[in-house]
Amino acid sequence: MSSYQFALIDKTKAYLGVGLKTIVRSWAELERARGIAIGYISYEGDLYFGIFQSLQPVPLRSLTDATPFRLTKLKGESFSQYQKKILKIKKHLSIGDIYQANYCYRLSAKTHATPNQLLYHFTHKQPTPYAALINTPEVKIVSNSPELGVSIREQLVECRPMKGTRPRGKNMYRELLKRAKDKAELDMIIDGCRNDLAQFAIPGSVVVKKRREIVGYSTVWQAQSVIQARRPKSATTLDVLKKILPFASVTGAPKLRAIELLKNLEQHPRGVYCGGIGYISANKQRAEFNVAIRTATLKHDTLHYYVGGGITFDSDAKQEYQETIDKAAVLYS
Repeated sequence: MSSYQFALIDKTKAYLGVGLKTIVRSWAELERARGIAIGYISYEGDLYFGIFQSLQPVPLRSLTDATPFRLTKLKGESFSQYQKKILKIKKHLSIGDIYQANYCYRLSAKTHATPNQLLYHFTHKQPTPYAALINTPEVKIVSNSPELGVSIREQLVECRPMKGTRPRGKNMYRELLKRAKDKAELDMIIDGCRNDLAQFAIPGSVVVKKRREIVGYSTVWQAQSVIQARRPKSATTLDVLKKILPFASVTGAPKLRAIELLKNLEQHPRGVYCGGIGYISANKQRAEFNVAIRTATLKHDTLHYYVGGGITFDSDAKQEYQETIDKAAVLYS
């Protein structure tokens, strides 16, 4: 199965799955699997994992292809379509049905690009600590996520939700640091994440280690928090993943109601987008998954790239729509 590539990437380092044993697509198969699992859990809860003998560090250049590629103009929702969805969300916000919703839509373009070409493009434009490549005859995914969904190290469980993005620059750093809307939005996500962790955590162990810190990348500033909990031995790694996925930062608050509303508003299922891509150790005591944002999928010479953002009652539809366009600009820069 030499045509299968499952790799996790931390900026300039790549970790490749070696010795593929099998592909699994269900929680039951994943539970029975013996080996390191690398793959994804979709936003809707579907699975696709390769089971490997080991995870091997390799040069990032061995997985990338610097050949230029062409991409037709991305097509998705018009502003008028987007605005109508935002108005519907705001009706629910105005009556207190929800407090925040992370609305997303799909952009598509024709291309002959390969996953390895996209990986080169993404990792050279904006290296991130939670990038990933899944390149198989069935599934082709390139994720350039900066966000940690969950890290599990024995009994310690950690989440690092992000809310708030600005272009790189000193003034933008200060704007992000002070902006009340972004602070309030991250606070809502922190509460949602704490609630998710409290479903399985040892009582009293859920703590906010860092409420808000600004993290710098090559082109943007981002605000994130750090939340930790300890799990009892009775809570398995798969139990934890089932409880917290999809992640609070890409759903809304209250989480279940936001998911329900978004399902009726969004035209396409999200699939791997806003799910999690990562690994589970062979003994299932360790795992790490990104939040699969800034993630492209390729199928039949078509690239799909989802964009979105958190909507609150104070959100301006024009500004939010422009932010989604800005997020997709990396594909052409």
